[in-house]
Amino acid sequence: EARAATYGLMAVGPAATASLLPLLTDISPRVRAWSSFALGECSRPSTDLLDHFERALHAEQLPAVEAAYLQALGCVASRSRALQEEALCHRCTELAMPYLLPIKCFCSLRGENACLVALMAGGLTGDVSQETLNALMDIANYCDDRYMVAFALEVLNRRTKHYYEENQQSNVVQCSEEMTTSTIDSISGVRHKAGAELVPMSG
Repeated sequence: EARAATYGLMAVGPAATASLLPLLTDISPRVRAWSSFALGECSRPSTDLLDHFERALHAEQLPAVEAAYLQALGCVASRSRALQEEALCHRCTELAMPYLLPIKCFCSLRGENACLVALMAGGLTGDVSQETLNALMDIANYCDDRYMVAFALEVLNRRTKHYYEENQQSNVVQCSEEMTTSTIDSISGVRHKAGAELVPMSG
C-alpha cells in the first residue's frame, strides 16, 4: 500500500511535495522510506526541502531508513547540479558528510549512498568541498566497500581532470587556494594506494 501510494503521489509531480514532507516523520519506517524516495524523485530542490531531510536524518534511528534518505538526497543533488544551484549542492554533501566517516573497514548502504550524493552534487567537475575531498580520499585509501571506493575515485578523478584542464587553458602554473598542490598530490597518490585506476566510470 505504501508503495502504491508513493507512486501515485510521484505522478502528481512537485505539487505532491507538501503532502509528502509530513510523512518523513511517520511512525512507520516503511512510510518514511517510501516518502523520502518520492521526494527525491519528484520534488524541486530547495532549502526548505533539505531542512526537512536534515531533521529527518537527525531523528532517524534505523540504518535502512537513513540509507533511503541519503538515496533521495542523491536525486536532489543531481537536480540541483543540473539547475546550477551551487549552494544546494554543497548543502546536500554537508548532510551526507557524517555518513562518509568513519571509513576504515566500513561497509554499508548508508556509506554507499552518501558517496553517491557527493558524486551527484559534484557534477562533471567534482565540485565538492575540501572536507568532502579529504573524506573521499580516505575512503579510496582505506574503505573495504568497493562501491564507496568506486564513487569516491570517480569524484576525485573528475576534480583532478577539471583542475588540470583549467590550468592548461589559462596557462596558470600555481594552484588556486581551493585546490592546493598537496591536495592534487594526494588525489594522484590514491591511484596506487587504493589499487585502482582513476578513470571515468562507464555507463
